[in-house]
Formats: sequence, structure tokens, C-alpha cells
Amino acid sequence: MSFAESVRKRGTYILLLSSFALELLDAQAQSATPGNVSIRLVGVFAEPGPIRADAGHVIGGLRSLVDGKGKRILLWDDANGAFFQQLVLDGESDLSSATEISRDNQIVAASDNDRYVRIWEARTSRLLNAIQVKHDRMRLSPDGRVVAVGSFRGDTVTVFDVRNGKSFQVSEDDDGTSQVSSAIFDFSPDGRLLVLAQKKDRISLWDAKSGAFFKRIVVPAKSVFSLLYGIKFSPQGNLIASYSNGEANLVEIESGKPRFTFPPGMRQTNVMTFSRDGKTVATGGNDNVVRLWDVVSGKLLRSFRHSKDIIRIEFSDPAFGLMIVGENSLKARDAYLWRIETGELVEKGNVWKFSRDGKRLLKTIPETRKLGIFEISVKD
Repeated sequence: MSFAESVRKRGTYILLLSSFALELLDAQAQSATPGNVSIRLVGVFAEPGPIRADAGHVIGGLRSLVDGKGKRILLWDDANGAFFQQLVLDGESDLSSATEISRDNQIVAASDNDRYVRIWEARTSRLLNAIQVKHDRMRLSPDGRVVAVGSFRGDTVTVFDVRNGKSFQVSEDDDGTSQVSSAIFDFSPDGRLLVLAQKKDRISLWDAKSGAFFKRIVVPAKSVFSLLYGIKFSPQGNLIASYSNGEANLVEIESGKPRFTFPPGMRQTNVMTFSRDGKTVATGGNDNVVRLWDVVSGKLLRSFRHSKDIIRIEFSDPAFGLMIVGENSLKARDAYLWRIETGELVEKGNVWKFSRDGKRLLKTIPETRKLGIFEISVKD
């Protein structure tokens, strides 16, 4: 069976940085939760040592955990817990939590503490490239063809081909009047486009393979002090969400025009996240409130009040209607699991992450403090 066929038959992969072992459970353990939501324990991660505080960093739907040494990347099937591959970092450097895997599970990219970006072929564990570049943020394109890096203290985004290391830089838009905010960027879902934040009120779109300029979009800014904090493509790739200190917008890529601007009243927005079907967008920030908005009409659908700043929001598969909200840190103890339709709090604390398909939940088992994989079911 080929690697690609294995992925299709067995599901997607969990990415771990450490020496974790996974014990699959035969017991059909059930955990009753409010609102007719139930979760069934199907696997447990046996933890050999403490997990670093930054272990919750996740991009692309795959789990990344870092132990005290951070010398190995382990790949697991997140459908059945089967071990697949091990990637080893040689030398004195330690892997950071900035680790990504391509959509087809073929390419893995990771940053280390010496500012190297290392790229492996997952199937063979072959190191394809080790690129030394100063950066604070690294993103692997969903198609696994290029990796982009940027720094909070710089004004240039550099894009590298993962196999041959050839690169190009983006530092200003087509008319040379606006430099980029080089740590704020995102790839389109198909990997063809790279969107970058410009100074204050602009975002620009570039061809992710050639570096050719594609389009500039002006984002409504109500204040001269507005600074873009984040930008994100919708799952369908037709919309871009942008947010700043107190302002948030959805813009249409084809027309280049805003679809709607969120009503005033929010303080600093820390995060915007689309639901997996692209029908809803969530905002969260320093006013401690998560707001869900209809993407077509801009109508406020529901609010969820918290006690601390909101820094992450994640949706389950739409069939389950669940949402994870993280407060103030990336630690599981500061995360909440909500049922969206009813507004019920399903669980407080212990919650880590949904699987890539959104149908399973990674959470801490309170009795043992180990990490478990749980299947989700919801009754109407």
C-alpha cells in the first residue's frame, strides 16, 4: 500500500515532538457531558516527562507537543493511534513548537532554536533541506511546496522552495509605498496565494510560487492608530478575515471590497477563526467575549463570555457543533469546550485540540493526567 493510500484509508496524522508512546484502549469508556454530548475514550498518550508550557501550538489541524529536549518528531495516525514515522534532529539544537505538516501528510517543516527551518519527507524521514534564516514565524503551504518565514522586527517575508531551497522576498507592494508587516501572513487553502499585512490598512496578495504581485486590498480602518494583528483565509479561499486593535473585517478576494465590518464595541481582537464549513467566523479578544458571526449577512449569532483574554478558537466538524476556546495561554487548563447551538458549557479545562477532521477530541484524562483521544457523539 502506498503512503497516500495509507493516509486515505487510515486517516490523518498527529504530530508529536517528544518520545511519547500511545496505548490503545479496548475498553469502551464513555464520558457523560452536558447537553447530550458524549465522548468515548479510544486511546491514551503515555507521558514520559513534563510537557513544556508552549506545547499547545497547533497549525493545520495536527498536534504538536514538545518535551524538555525536543529532539524527535513522531507521527501518529489520529484515527487509530498507529505509529507511522520518526524524524530525528541531530546536533545541539532543540525543536521549537513551530511545526507543520502538509495537507497530504507528505512534508513536515519545523523550526529549531538556532533559527533553522528543517524540512523532511514524512514517508522516508529524509531531510530535504535545512535553511538558516532569522525568523519569528514559519508557515508551510498546505500543498507542501514552499515555506514562508518572517520576523516581528523585520519588514520582509521570505519564501523558500522546500526541495531546492530557492527563495524570493516580499518587502513592499507593487507601487513601493507600503512595506509589509513581516510576521503577519497566511497561505490560501490551495497554497497558490500568499496574503501579507501591509502597514495599517492594506493587505496584499502574491503568487506563492513565483512571488509575482497579484492584488492589493484596502481594509477599512476607523483609527489612525489601527495596526493589523492577523489575517486568515476562509476554508473556501474566497474571503480574508483581518483584525486589529478593536476592528475586524471580512473582505472579498475577487472584488477586493469589504463584505462587512464588525460593529464597534470590541476591544483588541486577538483571534479570528472560520468554522470548517466557512459559514461562520468567530472573533475573540481582550474583552473576554467570543462572538460568532454569519459570514453572508454579518449577523451576530451568539456570544460566549469568559473571564480572561481569548487567544484561540477552534471548531469541530459541523455535524457536532462544538467549539474550543482558549483563554490567556495555550495550556489545556485554560480551555473550554462549548456546544454552539445551545450555548452550553460541555467541559472546562483538560481540553487540548480537535483532530484534523474535527471528529475526535484530544483532552487530558483527569484521573491519570494523561492525554487521551476521544470520539465525539451528539444527540439532538
